[in-house]
Amino acid sequence: MIQMRMKDLFFDSAAVTGAVSKERRRALSKAGAFIRRTARQSMRKGAGPSKPGRPPNRHANPLLYSRLFFAYDSSTRSVIVGSEALNGGSAPNTLEFGGDVVVPRRSRGGSVVEARPAKVPPRPYMGPALAKELPKLAEPWANSLRGGPG
Repeated sequence: MIQMRMKDLFFDSAAVTGAVSKERRRALSKAGAFIRRTARQSMRKGAGPSKPGRPPNRHANPLLYSRLFFAYDSSTRSVIVGSEALNGGSAPNTLEFGGDVVVPRRSRGGSVVEARPAKVPPRPYMGPALAKELPKLAEPWANSLRGGPG
């Protein structure tokens, strides 16, 4: 199991500021921020589950909304944007692409009485956010190259 602290990969951390040029860091940080903002704005405040094919509702998935980050990936020298998976779960991936899950039914005391399989239809929010922001992503890069190689 790979353990990683997200805070170590944020653009203002010492590890990232020392490894990435100021211009590249600024461009990647802007790209990540734009995509994250668009993904968050796509999550509506409606109560209950969202309709299949629509982004998940913020009210039904408050951790998905609040744990949406962007960070530097040193192995690919790029930015990663997405929701943090909690407790080793796959909820963000399942919401984005759909999939099979096991839904526990609990007793009044809180113990699991039974678990049943269920299909979750996709509720994409990251793919559409990237597609919407893609035309704007070239601008920070163009501005980063004006100062010459860095």
